[in-house]
Amino acid sequence: FTPSAQEVPPLESERGAARTKVRASWRETAHGLAAAAAKWDERALDRYRLPHPLLGKLTVREMLFFTLYHNAHHLRIVEERSKGARIG
Repeated sequence: FTPSAQEVPPLESERGAARTKVRASWRETAHGLAAAAAKWDERALDRYRLPHPLLGKLTVREMLFFTLYHNAHHLRIVEERSKGARIG
């Protein structure tokens, strides 16, 4: 799933509101994933596999770890870009 591209709002106040909306959506999705993952028993996490477009079939446990890593990767990018925006 890739979200559709969105126009950057012209006013800073609108950009702040857009950021807040994106963060809220991300938080809601992350909490939903955590709640769903908590329902799986340990054996099932390693028994069932899911397709990943680049990595092939991953166990549910592997997919959850990948998702955690992938989110951290994007958060680091956002942090780096935020620091650059403040400087420049």
